[in-house]
Amino acid sequence: MSNKLRSILKQMNVVQSVDSLSDDANLFSAGALDSLTLVQFVLLIEDEFKIRIENTDIGYDQFQTFQKISALLRDKHKVET
Repeated sequence: MSNKLRSILKQMNVVQSVDSLSDDANLFSAGALDSLTLVQFVLLIEDEFKIRIENTDIGYDQFQTFQKISALLRDKHKVET
């Protein structure tokens, strides 16, 4: 799932080194996400995975790393199936 998230982030062209980010790299510290790009990223994730991410699920802690985002998506998938 991290590779798919990496691909979505790469489409956004916010940082050149998306492929070099590890699954536990802080996406905010790396400059891959900020408050504005986070919203765009969430919309693309919702579209790609055909899920709804609630506003309460969107925050620094939940979107800090690819690992945390993957865990959130796995939880969302369980709820919606």
